[in-house]
Parts: sequence; C-alpha cells; structure tokens
Amino acid sequence: MARSSTPQRTAPWSGSEGATPRALTADVGPTAPATPPAPPAAPEPAPRDRAQRMLRGLGALVAQFFFIGAGIFLGMQADNWREEREHREAARAALVNFRTELATNRATLARKHVTHARLHAGFDSVVSGSTIRPRSVAEMMRRVGWDGADPVAFGRAAWDLALANGSLTWVEPKVAFALASVYDEQRYLEELQDRVLGGAMSPTGLDDTAAWGLTLSLHVFFNDAARFIEPALLRRYDVLLPRLDREIARLSR
Repeated sequence: MARSSTPQRTAPWSGSEGATPRALTADVGPTAPATPPAPPAAPEPAPRDRAQRMLRGLGALVAQFFFIGAGIFLGMQADNWREEREHREAARAALVNFRTELATNRATLARKHVTHARLHAGFDSVVSGSTIRPRSVAEMMRRVGWDGADPVAFGRAAWDLALANGSLTWVEPKVAFALASVYDEQRYLEELQDRVLGGAMSPTGLDDTAAWGLTLSLHVFFNDAARFIEPALLRRYDVLLPRLDREIARLSR
C-alpha cells in the first residue's frame, strides 16, 4: 500500500519545552475552603438519665426554698430576740423605779406612823381613860398633845409612768399583782385620811360645840391607821422590796 505523500500538519506550539499546554489546563480560579462536616447528633438520653436530671433540678429547687425559708426564720428569730430584750429592759427599768419609789414611801410611812401612834394613844386616853369630855377644840388638842395630823403622802410617779408607757405589761404577772396591791393600799390610806381630816379641819368640825364629835372621829381614824392599816402596809413593803431586788437581779443577767 502506497503511503500518502501529503505531509501531516501539527498545531503550532509556543513555549518552553516541558510546559503543559494551555489548552490542556482548565483555568478554575482559587480553590474554596472545604465545609467542616456537621457534628453528629447527640444521642437521645435514656429515661433513667432524664429522671436523674429531673431529681437533681428538683433537689436544687428544694434547697433554694430551704435556704430562703431558713433566712426568713432566722430574721424573725432575730426580731423576736431583739423585741424580747427591749421588753426585758423596759420591765427592769420599771422595777428599778418601783423599788426606789416604794422604798421612799416606806420610809415616809414609818416616820409618819410614829406621830400617828402617839396621837392614837392621846385620843385613846381622852376617850377611854377619862370621863371628862373636852369642852372645846383647844382643850381636846391640849389633852391629846396635838401638834398636827402629819398626814402621809405617797409617791406614785413610777406607777403612773409604767401605765403610760406600757412597761408594766412586761413585768412578771405575780410581781405586777403585788405592786398593784401595795399601790391600792396606799391610795386607800390617803383617801381615808383626806376624808377624815378634811371634815375635821373644816369650820364646822372645829366649832367648839362639836369638840366631842371631833374627838371621837379622830380617835377612830388614828386607831385604825396606827393599829391596823399602817402596820399592815409596812409589812407589805418588807415583803415586796426584797422580791423586787431579786426580780431586778434576774432581769439584769
């Protein structure tokens, strides 16, 4: 078979030897970074794990409620303690005032009682020890040894203050009752002497025609006061004052 005499043509080539032809290389530009793969989905927790997590959450909630409640409780306890301390101090201050006032009242009554006992003896001698009635007020006073009735006046500022500021409320009930009884007896004696001496020292009572009636009235009053009322009240003081000392000492601790 005869070969063709037509020579084969090749595509023109420009460039250095060994280079890759442009026609064979695709111009694709810069390469984009690869996207990281998505993380695998978390496995569904088992029912037991869910229960444990719920229990832990419930425990944390209960703990929070506990600490809140404990804080409120401790705050209330602190308030109660502070209030109790204030009441205790108010009661102690009131008892100190009572102690001072009643000691003064006792000293006053003991001093007045000496005069009242002497007047009672004088009136008793005129009424029971003699058959001769005084014909005038001046004669009655001379025979009795009258130099004044020397009435007693009790202090009660501590009592009024304790009622006004409410501190008597915080005093131990039995002690408060004993205090009320003593102040009531003091008031009774003051009111009795005011009625008797007020009537006796009036113009009608000092009239000479009423000298014997005045003598009998004053005799009865000083008999009751000197023999019964004042000694009983002095004994009440002697019992109450040491009791107040003990109560003050207890509240001071």
